[in-house]
Amino acid sequence: MSSILIAIYLIVYLILSIKRLDWAVMLLLAALPAYQIRFYVLGYPSTLLEAMILIAFVVWAAKNYKKII
Repeated sequence: MSSILIAIYLIVYLILSIKRLDWAVMLLLAALPAYQIRFYVLGYPSTLLEAMILIAFVVWAAKNYKKII
């Protein structure tokens, strides 16, 4: 049950990141205690905070692809 809730939260965070990246970063800062929420992805241990940072970075890199290259 908890893995379903984590997946739903990360999908909502992804949608927020795509729409408003600045709000997603502010939510990331507010959610710093989320490092205590642990889960496994294909056998790899991760935390909710790591997943949020990864989502925000990937969305930022996709939006600024031309500037990066």
